[in-house]
Amino acid sequence: MRNRKNVSNIPITERPRPQPKILSMDTVKAAVNEFVSTFIFVFAATGSRIVVNKITGDAVFGLIATAIAQAFALTAAVSVGIKYTDMNPYTCCGHLNPAVTFAAFIGGNLHIFRALIYWIAQLLASIAACGLLVFFPGGQVRLSLLLDY
Repeated sequence: MRNRKNVSNIPITERPRPQPKILSMDTVKAAVNEFVSTFIFVFAATGSRIVVNKITGDAVFGLIATAIAQAFALTAAVSVGIKYTDMNPYTCCGHLNPAVTFAAFIGGNLHIFRALIYWIAQLLASIAACGLLVFFPGGQVRLSLLLDY
């Protein structure tokens, strides 16, 4: 048996954190997990807005329906993110947002390499989800860069 220090009496904020290997199966697993979770969230949230716009023109109802759909989409995406990790707090738990990943990096809970991998996975998942929504009924290709007034 290895000789380990007893860290049970050290406060949790002062315990040494394990540093992940740069390229490991955990990193690949976390990146795929982040991609799938972000894809689910963006697809469901953006798709719900497209469907609500097609079904009804009522702005208030559309806003409420979209908010409820996004809440369910976020719950499903985070559940998928947590289910497919080993519940280790140092691996991905469904950030779904580059800003959340950046906050985890700034807080010291995420290595810079892993943060970059997460950002790439999140951006590719968002692009893939929106690209797939173009092919569904009601999806539209708009190249106006959101400058419609």
